Amino acid sequence: MRIEVSPRAPERPEREARNGRRKTVERLEAEAGDREALHGLVSRDDLEPESALEILAHYDASPDKATREEVASVTERYGLPFDQLSEEERKEFTALYMGAKGGVRPETKEELAGQLDRSLHERLTARAFQRLDELRDLLTRSESFEQLKTKLRELMGAMSTLAGQVSPEKTENAEMWTELFNRFRSLVGLKGAALSKDIGGIFTEIFEEYQDFIENEFVVRQSKVLDKQKKPHSVEHLMRELFGRTTEEIEELKERNRANVAAYIEENRDESPSIEVLQELHRRNNDGIVPREYSRFRKDEEAVSFGRRFGIIPDDVKAEMDDFEARARLATVEESATSLYEITVAKLHNDFLDIHPFPDRNGSTALLFIEFMMAKRGYTPGEKRESKYYNHLWKALGNNPVAVGIVGHAHYKIANVPGYYEKGATTKGKEKMYQSVLNLIGQRKKEQQKKKK
Repeated sequence: MRIEVSPRAPERPEREARNGRRKTVERLEAEAGDREALHGLVSRDDLEPESALEILAHYDASPDKATREEVASVTERYGLPFDQLSEEERKEFTALYMGAKGGVRPETKEELAGQLDRSLHERLTARAFQRLDELRDLLTRSESFEQLKTKLRELMGAMSTLAGQVSPEKTENAEMWTELFNRFRSLVGLKGAALSKDIGGIFTEIFEEYQDFIENEFVVRQSKVLDKQKKPHSVEHLMRELFGRTTEEIEELKERNRANVAAYIEENRDESPSIEVLQELHRRNNDGIVPREYSRFRKDEEAVSFGRRFGIIPDDVKAEMDDFEARARLATVEESATSLYEITVAKLHNDFLDIHPFPDRNGSTALLFIEFMMAKRGYTPGEKRESKYYNHLWKALGNNPVAVGIVGHAHYKIANVPGYYEKGATTKGKEKMYQSVLNLIGQRKKEQQKKKK
């Protein structure tokens, strides 16, 4: 019998041996890489010895699927997709996470876990800022409008995600938030330096997509920072600055808002005047001019002065506006001559100004209230903005000289007569408090006048 032997048969054991040696080398290299990464992590100066020991105690070179998913969820909250991180970074963040969540000794658990959580937060934040810089670099090297739009949207998305982790309400995040704020301002600078309207238009489009983020994280927060520093500022100016809007863009916004408001009044002329209507008028008229968050009544410590007068303290705004709403509704159902109705509306307008319920833009909203009320008597709001206030007022109040005079008197008082909403039910018994505030306002105005001289 003839037996044929394959010529490759003798090589099989040798091949298997080579494969085995290769796998061994790869395993040893991987272990060496793990040891190097682990050594680099625990030997850093910013890590306490106890925290380093905790990492070593709970380090696992091959964490299970659930742990990997948990770590990925954490990094993504910082705008860092886990699969886009380097192998070394994934190991570092996993080791820190496992140390923080590990079975530390009961007597030191809270303290050690806190140290490791802070270290993880700081390193994730540092890496997130690095990613922002990488995206910005890619943005500036975009070769087409579509690529620019894609990279800008990706960068804004990463910023908005990171912002959720560096809230300045926590003292330890103050510097990080400032760093994020400055990076955003550099983007606004790129818009201002745009070489064409097309490029500027892309920034405008993406910024509008992230309008709530920009308003709430940067405009509102920066306004609070300036308040704490006692630096006079206008939130309207901040909005314009932080969206990088030109004078032309502001005018387009105001025209769009005016058309939107006029349509709303027409569609809702049969609705009763209410707090919700006022808030909607404010929101539509000021979209992009002041933060949407401002289209609600003042709260907490949001005191406000205007001219030489002082608005109702925040705690009392709701009660006064409930009373205002009731009187406005009564005016619409009472049988009265149109001329008397116009006078009543003018008086309500003045009460609204004295209450000053919104954080900003009360004057324009008060005029919209007049338009809404007069629409019930046949007035039709124009879709185009009227550049002259009193021309607008005369039309809205049916050319009633007494009603217009009542509104004019309110403006005179704002500019010349220190005061507050004296006839408000909530101000009774608080005269001394209001007077002390008025004295302070007067003192500050004198100081400002001296500085100007």
